Amino acid sequence: MSISKKITRISIHAIVLMLTITLVTGLAAYGNDAYASSSPSPYRNTRSTYQHNSRFDGNLIVHGVDASYFQSTASDWNAAKRNKCDFAILRVTYTTYGNGSLNIDSKFATHFRKARAAGVMRGIYVFSQARNASEARKEAQYAVNRLKALGISPKDVELPVYMDYEFAGSSSGSNRGRLYGLTRANAIKSVNAFADVIRANGYDPGVYANTSFFNKYLANGKGIASDVDLWCAQYYSRCESPSNYTKWQYTSSARVNGIKFYSTDSEGNADADFWYLKRKANPKPIAVLYGNTNLNYTGKPVRPTFEIYANNRLLKEGTDYVVGGINNVNKSSSGAYAYIKGIGAYGGYALVPITISTGFIKHIGLSSVGKNVVSNVQGGSYKIGTNVYGSYIRNVPAGTKAGTLISKLKVNNSSYTIAVIDARGKKVASNTAISAGMMLGVYSGSTLKGTADITVIGKALNNVSGDYLIKVNRSKSVTGTTASTTTTTASATTASSSSSGKLAVDGSGGTATVKALQKFLGASQTGKITVTKSTHKYNESLQAIQYGSKDTNTITRLQKWLGIAADGLWGPGTSKALQKRLNIAVDGFFGPNSMKSLQRYLNMKL
Repeated sequence: MSISKKITRISIHAIVLMLTITLVTGLAAYGNDAYASSSPSPYRNTRSTYQHNSRFDGNLIVHGVDASYFQSTASDWNAAKRNKCDFAILRVTYTTYGNGSLNIDSKFATHFRKARAAGVMRGIYVFSQARNASEARKEAQYAVNRLKALGISPKDVELPVYMDYEFAGSSSGSNRGRLYGLTRANAIKSVNAFADVIRANGYDPGVYANTSFFNKYLANGKGIASDVDLWCAQYYSRCESPSNYTKWQYTSSARVNGIKFYSTDSEGNADADFWYLKRKANPKPIAVLYGNTNLNYTGKPVRPTFEIYANNRLLKEGTDYVVGGINNVNKSSSGAYAYIKGIGAYGGYALVPITISTGFIKHIGLSSVGKNVVSNVQGGSYKIGTNVYGSYIRNVPAGTKAGTLISKLKVNNSSYTIAVIDARGKKVASNTAISAGMMLGVYSGSTLKGTADITVIGKALNNVSGDYLIKVNRSKSVTGTTASTTTTTASATTASSSSSGKLAVDGSGGTATVKALQKFLGASQTGKITVTKSTHKYNESLQAIQYGSKDTNTITRLQKWLGIAADGLWGPGTSKALQKRLNIAVDGFFGPNSMKSLQRYLNMKL
């Protein structure tokens, strides 16, 4: 893991060497588990093969990286995705190992945006130096505030928010790291406190540490809340931690296509990770999945649209679950999957095999011909309907022939005819048994005008995951205290009373906001900013103003901080530069929404 941009490259390499020696020596202490399978990494500059603990036998192994300020924003995440990089865990904030100050990772927003555009699933990490639960909560809330300021909610991430827990700096002397002297009790309390804040804000919590740290300070996971995902580092041919980890960071020197080093803008070393996903299906899932899993090859990541029911309730994507893709770029009849992760009231995941080829038709639904164009005739018991995810015919008995199905359906409009078709749009023979991927085609003459998915009884999508989607309660801390007593939500933090030194996030740049900005910039705290009448439309959310020619106290300092010409006039250029610095929409007009982002930023900094 990268520490912070204040650590020199030499220091980083020294720390990595120290950690590597720590992790590779003393292996006998953790060498009692069986290693039944092995596989290579898809990345260059790695070992020829890696051994996997026997408890992962049968699991799907997903490949990914973690990245931070030390990876260039010129990195090509599309190239990484084509190189089997299906997930990236990105640093959002970090704590310095000296004075413990909280900082944002200035490259996170760009990495996140580009990874998402490339179809790479995303997780988040916070470099922690928390010595106790109170500091851990502050680190977690700082990260949550940053995510919310960027508009990144639980629906935007497929992986947890991890507490990256590790030593930095020296154990003594002027470069002494603040974690030295940490006790096991405080470490475990810190992880649980961090998780409480993350969970209360709707994200899934996790913790990262190396094998030695897990053993000495985290009791190999004992005492940590059961929903905290464990991510272990050991730069060796196998991970020997007895902790119940699901991800293994196995090297810091992988060469991944497209991932570039910050100082050279050319491909450089990167942290690489294995992610183990169970494929043993739950025999009694609460969720039933429907959808088209035959997808056309496009050269870009593809994924299905699903129709998911839990206890007969139709779940909503973005509210109840999110969908990512694994090996979902290249043509494949096997090895490609959709990964469905529960959010909000749901947890767990579903793992659905998909097929990627050319010539598959798009399921176009029945909207163009009328959703009631087909109905049952006497003797038919099929469920026929249309919802936001498409049109369907369900409850077709196993073994039903295509001709039998057609005979039990009625076309309500004489302009159309119907037939059973395969995934490529070819009509099947009447004696062909209905199987997964077949559809009902509605024709006008020889032109296909609409489709409906056909589902055989007991043949919902082949979900091969370990737990499907499960109901969860995020309102309380797993460690036994209500979330409201262990932490505050982002809105409560940013809108707390002035007595706590925090600004109300109301979008109005009044005296308190202006004084906070002046304090941040090191300007005299007059509570007023001088603007011209002609430029006030570009900073209309400023209320504590006075009209004049220019402002040398606040605006020139603001412009110097932004790295633009310091003329003392807050015009469209200043608004654009400030919006860009805040990682929000850039239009040159600093209105109430922009002011809210500035207020959140000042709350994080002051």
